[in-house]
Amino acid sequence: MRGFEIEGDKGLAFLSPELKDFSIGANYTYLDSSVDRGSNSFFGRTRRLQGQPDYLLNFNLSYDNPELRLYTGLFLNITGGYLDAAGIGGFDPDIYIRPITTLNFVMQYNITKDLKLTFRANNLTQAQVERRYNSPGNPLFSLQNTGITYSLSGELIW
Repeated sequence: MRGFEIEGDKGLAFLSPELKDFSIGANYTYLDSSVDRGSNSFFGRTRRLQGQPDYLLNFNLSYDNPELRLYTGLFLNITGGYLDAAGIGGFDPDIYIRPITTLNFVMQYNITKDLKLTFRANNLTQAQVERRYNSPGNPLFSLQNTGITYSLSGELIW
């Protein structure tokens, strides 16, 4: 397996003093992996590692104001396609998950220095998980509507 990662974050105060609590960030990860399946496989001698995406791409916009004890963030995540299930015996096709894009939101409020409340809304894009066979025409194996998930949690720091 080989790959690389590049990441950057920048506060937005350089644009205007009013933006001092805002920042943007991005991250890109490229991954290249393979496993030898043996010489008798109908689908080729090698395949990717199971669960290993080709790439990850993330963007974020955040607001962090210590005076208000408030943090919010909006996160766009793009996960490249990856092997979900390896075919058995060299003659069954692999099943791949197509690239997925999600948008997530988080808001954290520090009620006191020892108690914080966090709200999360994940998958605002309502991305579908599309699984396809690795065979001619890439026929559909399944399509899953994952929906939006919400959570509210509190954390007490001892």
